[in-house]
Amino acid sequence: LGEEPKAVDEFFDLMHPADRAEIEADLNKLLETGEPFRAECRIRTGDDETVWLETRNVLVSENGEPARVLATGADVTERKERQEALIESQQRYQTLLRAAPDPVFLADGETGEIVETNAAAAALRGESRDDIVGRNQSDLHPSGDADAYRNVFEDAVGAKTMVSELPDGSQLELCTA
Repeated sequence: LGEEPKAVDEFFDLMHPADRAEIEADLNKLLETGEPFRAECRIRTGDDETVWLETRNVLVSENGEPARVLATGADVTERKERQEALIESQQRYQTLLRAAPDPVFLADGETGEIVETNAAAAALRGESRDDIVGRNQSDLHPSGDADAYRNVFEDAVGAKTMVSELPDGSQLELCTA
């Protein structure tokens, strides 16, 4: 960290103000109950950068009395940045899915189970999103052609491509409710 805090208050001086109250509460609980805790907090380094630190904290006793707190820490900044990027990506995905003017049905590539859909798809089908999610993608197509649609779906997933027609050249069809 580029710093060597010798006491708890010196460590708290390095900590981001928004993280102090929770860590302080956890520390007080440790002193009262002796129950170890893990926490994540932002720390200002000697280079005036902020890093995420994951700490593991245990109470060390001597002669049956609490003597000190042993805290170990690991820099988890990269992990936190990846988590934040993933959350942002998921939010963008959800926004795009909800805002798409065209019907979108997202199915699991292995099972064909519909895992997500948007309002345009629900309107097209005349069913709620909850009625669509969980069904197999082949349920969206004419029942007499379920095997053909299942095979086309599996082939498209395997080839990582889109399908615009059935193997016999006929157009893809979607049934409404």
